[in-house]
Amino acid sequence: MNAWLFLLGFLAFVAFFTLAAVQGTRRAGRIMGTRVHALHQAAESILATERIPSLWLAAPPAAPPRRRQWQRRQRRRALRKLGRLRAYMRSTPSIADVETREYVLAELERIGEQWRTRDWSLLMERKDLPERQPGA
Repeated sequence: MNAWLFLLGFLAFVAFFTLAAVQGTRRAGRIMGTRVHALHQAAESILATERIPSLWLAAPPAAPPRRRQWQRRQRRRALRKLGRLRAYMRSTPSIADVETREYVLAELERIGEQWRTRDWSLLMERKDLPERQPGA
């Protein structure tokens, strides 16, 4: 009788563990898919507009004296995220050919230089402006 209870308990544990592993794998896949999708959307937005995506910016402060500090912090944050995006683009299997990868990396580097030197008001993405068309 004890052997049957032990076997039944063991089988229940294995079934529970298997179901938990399957659900965990699905959830991790969904999370990674969401993150990869967000990276690709950010890259598309940056390459099209050459502006910082609005999702990368925190809400600006209400008090004008703090606005300069906020701008410096947001610029540093955006440049850090752009560096991470470049590192992702350097190694992603989503970009198959070398020429496209080199073009995207060069454009992101050029845009990063603009972000370092441009006036802040020209960097923020604005939803009311049309996106720049490639070649225009």
